[in-house]
Amino acid sequence: MNQNINKIYGIRVEYNPVDPVNHVKVYERKWKMPKADLTDEKAQQWELINPEGLVKIEPVEPAPRPGTLENKTVVMRWNGKANGDLYLNRVGDLLAEKVPGVNVIRLWEKHLSTACISQSPEESMGVARKIADLGADIVIGTNAD
Repeated sequence: MNQNINKIYGIRVEYNPVDPVNHVKVYERKWKMPKADLTDEKAQQWELINPEGLVKIEPVEPAPRPGTLENKTVVMRWNGKANGDLYLNRVGDLLAEKVPGVNVIRLWEKHLSTACISQSPEESMGVARKIADLGADIVIGTNAD
């Protein structure tokens, strides 16, 4: 009988690869804990801090919405996640088919670097500038998870 004996954190493990039913036996070791001397214990003072922090929320006026998309520029913004471009392509095709004079721009085709999730506020502002430079009247974006 082949036995490997391992000692792990006060536990003895015997392994027998020949016996498929009882191939592992675990034996707990009895530990004696030292007696604690509680005579010198002092009360602790804790300061509880809320990890959520305080956030002041101020109302924001939404951007004005156009009454129609006719003769407007619609920019499609894709963040690079799987199949988001497929969805936006279909929406763009439907807009071009059904709305007279609409100009559909797929941002990732003009600026490939925008087909990603922004990693900083500065990067987000760069994407917003590229969209503004295209003269967007409206932006349609997707997360596509």
